[in-house]
Order: sequence, then C-alpha cells, then structure tokens
Amino acid sequence: MHGYKYVIMSFIIYEKAMSPDPTDKAQPHLPKLITAGFRRMGCWRPTSAGDGIELDFTAERAPGVYAYVVNGVVHYVGSAQSGLHGRFRRYAITKTMRTSRRIRDKILGCFAAGQAVEIYTLVPPSLIWHDLPVDLIAGLEEGLIRSLHPVWNLRSNREVE
Repeated sequence: MHGYKYVIMSFIIYEKAMSPDPTDKAQPHLPKLITAGFRRMGCWRPTSAGDGIELDFTAERAPGVYAYVVNGVVHYVGSAQSGLHGRFRRYAITKTMRTSRRIRDKILGCFAAGQAVEIYTLVPPSLIWHDLPVDLIAGLEEGLIRSLHPVWNLRSNREVE
C-alpha cells in the first residue's frame, strides 16, 4: 500500500506544480519545475571552436528527465532512460540522430542571439505499483510536453518550424 500512496502523492504534487495556462505557450515555467523537484545542473556552452556545444558541468549517469530553459521558459523536455550523461553527450557529438542535431542547432541559435540554455534535471525514484513497474521518467516527460508545450518539442508544437 505504501507504494500506491507514494504514486498518488507524486502525481498530486506534480499536478499542482504543473498547471499552466494552456493558452500561454511562452510563460515562464521554471518555478513550476523547481517546485516539482527539478534541479539546475548547469548550461550548454559553445565549444572553443564555436561550432559545437558542450556542458559546463559533469552530468550524472542516472536515468532522468531534463528540460532546456531559455530566459525562464522551457523550450525542450526530454528523457534519458539510459542515463543523462550519455544523452547529453549524443546532443554534443552526433551527426546522424535527427533530433539531437535539430536541438543542437537550436542551442547554437540561442548562443548566436546571446541567450543561455540552462539544463534542469529530475531523477525520479523507481516505483512498483501492485507488483508492476511504474516508469516515472516516461510519464513525466509526456506529461510535461503535453502541459507546457515546449517550442522545441515537435510532439507539442506541430507547427512548421
């Protein structure tokens, strides 16, 4: 019963923290992320050659959910089932993964406009409900995308970029 109560309380806290005005896609969501338990880990920064991106911190290897925040507004939400460190590394180095390349280009565009791209992460606990695994990472990612409508997430923003 304890796991069930934890799941219910987690979703109640999440629901209270994540209830933005659905008509305002550009409102700052940062306080809501922090209330929900997200922590600022650092920022993306341009590489010394200026043609790539790198982290200004060492990412943890645990699986989690992450958000890219520009001027207090969530621009992208993603999940890293195999670990945050590896997922961020793919953003920085991949040449073939379309999403990673597309988001890297958005981050480089922010640099060109003089904007920082902050990274917030949440590593939720593993949960079991009635002897079944509960994937909070996937659930949080999908819920955040649906409620916040980050402009870089294609699932939430079907308009042509």
